[in-house]
Amino acid sequence: MDKKHRICICLGSKCFSNGNDKNLEIIKSFLQNHSIKESVEFRGSVCNGQCENGPTIKINDEFIKFTDAEHLQTVLIEKLL
Repeated sequence: MDKKHRICICLGSKCFSNGNDKNLEIIKSFLQNHSIKESVEFRGSVCNGQCENGPTIKINDEFIKFTDAEHLQTVLIEKLL
């Protein structure tokens, strides 16, 4: 099966300490709970070059800054389901 979506989470120190440590677990749970883990390429990067906007993730080719866990859940639903 070809991967339908790509998620790249920044694990650089600024993004990680500003929330991506928690967002990492939220995304992993979301993929598992919605049974889409196999159709999404999910990886981390040392830095996405978006430090001033952190914490960020990249879904396909779009960088997204998250304000809280609820915002992240909303975006994952909109972009992946």
